[in-house]
Amino acid sequence: MVTNPSKHPGDEVPPDTEQTGKLPCERCGGTGQQEGKQCPECGGSGEVVVNVGDA
Repeated sequence: MVTNPSKHPGDEVPPDTEQTGKLPCERCGGTGQQEGKQCPECGGSGEVVVNVGDA
């Protein structure tokens, strides 16, 4: 299985997909850090990509 390296576990779809937006990561609260380390859910960005349209 080929994965998109820029897609993090918390992303619903890869970045730059049409009809998407970014929201703060719920796991780290948008800080990008969890327990002093990079958040595994957002990859340290503090954001996750979600569908906002009918995609």
